[in-house]
Amino acid sequence: MRALFLGLGGVGQRHLRNLRRLHPEAEIRAVRTKGRAFEINNDLTIDESVDVMDKYRVTALPDLATGLAWAPDLAVVSTPSALHVEHCLALLESGVPVMVEKPAATDSKGYAHLEEAAAKAGLPLMVAYQQRFNPLVARLRTLLAAGRVGRVQSLEVTVHSHMPSWHGYEKPGEFYAGQRALGGGVVMTEIHELDLLGWLFGPASNIHAVGGTTGEWAIDVEDSVAAIMEFQVEGRRVPAAVSLSFVQNPPARRFVVNGSKGRLTMELPKLAITIEEAGRPPLAEQLPDFDRNELFLAELSHFLDCVARRAEPLSSLAACRAGQDLASEMLRQVRKGMEP
Repeated sequence: MRALFLGLGGVGQRHLRNLRRLHPEAEIRAVRTKGRAFEINNDLTIDESVDVMDKYRVTALPDLATGLAWAPDLAVVSTPSALHVEHCLALLESGVPVMVEKPAATDSKGYAHLEEAAAKAGLPLMVAYQQRFNPLVARLRTLLAAGRVGRVQSLEVTVHSHMPSWHGYEKPGEFYAGQRALGGGVVMTEIHELDLLGWLFGPASNIHAVGGTTGEWAIDVEDSVAAIMEFQVEGRRVPAAVSLSFVQNPPARRFVVNGSKGRLTMELPKLAITIEEAGRPPLAEQLPDFDRNELFLAELSHFLDCVARRAEPLSSLAACRAGQDLASEMLRQVRKGMEP
């Protein structure tokens, strides 16, 4: 197997380790721009005692053209978000299946270009939404399908994190998430729950979003956003409210489904779903603790299987369109509101 990596930052190195674990014999080459030698661990701490390229037997390449000339069997794209479309188009046009980090594109136009290219190439293009492989999300889907809390009446999503503390080795304004030119900002950086909304409930409509830069850090992107929207659930209009921020401490991550017979609250960091029903004490379902990297392993294994079978991934462009469209429209409105 010949695997080409574009970008070896934190998540790129995670994918690298996982590929070495799944396929120790793989021949791996990587195109890098920053060229940091140290290893970035899964918890985003760094180990300066090793050279990541030597440790995982990776050959450095000067540019994408050189990588394409090598004729890789697949590619993993973990470059800054603003570069995803450009890189994926080049790979697809050269006949290379791609797993690209989320978001696949930072706007609807770029996403449409990717859809066209993937369809023309007839190759798997998988968006790396690892939460689709989360057993807690699977449990939520089961509870919804069983009608555990009756008719869905409203939705509430809270995603509050603290981006400035993610990378101890660079300042927030140096990190791609803090730079508009690189596709940063909280909407696209914290897109996972927006993807889950689209996966579970379909396309959103009547979207209204506001936000801006509220924190104290030198970044030029929106760091906090509030939005309301509607989904069609069993032919009914269901309202939803979304709060996103990556300058909040302590963090919070909640996905709430309010129904006619009760409430489901999923908290991904706690691996817990709380079921509340009228007249009954709350029931907390706690998943056994597991290594979060298992989600990324499952994701990568699925991609490799799709490459082998030339099958459509669980998180194909088509499957992820509803969440992408929601994020793109939220971002468009927020950025328009931020204009002087």
